[in-house]
Amino acid sequence: MDTYLRCLYNYIMESKSIASQESLTTYHHCLAKSDAAYQKMEKSLTAEQLGFVEDYLEARSVLSSMETGRIFEEAVALGKWMAH
Repeated sequence: MDTYLRCLYNYIMESKSIASQESLTTYHHCLAKSDAAYQKMEKSLTAEQLGFVEDYLEARSVLSSMETGRIFEEAVALGKWMAH
């Protein structure tokens, strides 16, 4: 992603991604549910197993970020095409 797109993407992700109150409520509900599930899992796994989970979550996070960035690039390209 070039510098301009990265700047636009970061702006949108930081300030516009959860615009409506309904989305914000849903987001916080999902976040709380995710945190609770992780805490349960954390209590039941050994330190080694938890390390494997952390490695997996980190790898998935990087992949998800790459996928989201690619979708964003395609959406911007589509918007530019439609504007012409």
